[in-house]
Amino acid sequence: MCRGLEGPSAGLVAMRLARKHYGTYTSQRFMQGVHHPDDAYIDKITGLKYARGQMNWLVKKGERLPEDSPRKVYIECFAEFKMDDDREFGAQLVGCDADEAPRRYAEDSKFIQTRNYSTSLKLIYLGAYNICRVRADLSTVPMYKFTKARSGLDAEEYYIAEFRLEATFCSGVVEWSFIFDGKEYGSVSVSYDK
Repeated sequence: MCRGLEGPSAGLVAMRLARKHYGTYTSQRFMQGVHHPDDAYIDKITGLKYARGQMNWLVKKGERLPEDSPRKVYIECFAEFKMDDDREFGAQLVGCDADEAPRRYAEDSKFIQTRNYSTSLKLIYLGAYNICRVRADLSTVPMYKFTKARSGLDAEEYYIAEFRLEATFCSGVVEWSFIFDGKEYGSVSVSYDK
């Protein structure tokens, strides 16, 4: 659970506005002319070219978050692993205070100075930054539920897992669930970036 993302509440609140953009970075199949060449990499298992660090904004800054109907968003996750590998996977929740959120996590970022109503100076970070890491333990899912695949010259076997991390925004709090094959499994751990 991520607490305090929207600040303290005083009394009854019918509607909150998101104070920043919330999202996660993903990898996408690389497309020449669309993705930045610095983001390109070759997947070790499939051999396909991808672009890392592409932002997927789940909640936009200023978006209304009604208290009486919590907002649910999903981070679609894809993991490849071998039989003896660790099966804990997850995603990074990212924030951005700027009015317009960047398309890439690695976009050039800068600080600007603003004055608030009390005339004190405040620094606002315009780029994307990490808020917390959300991880699901896939060892609670039976092995037969994963897709088997083979790749490479030796046709080594590996497994594919597609799952969701579900975030529920309510009362200035984010609660997390791990969904696999339409069912909630195990627990989700959250660690905050300093």
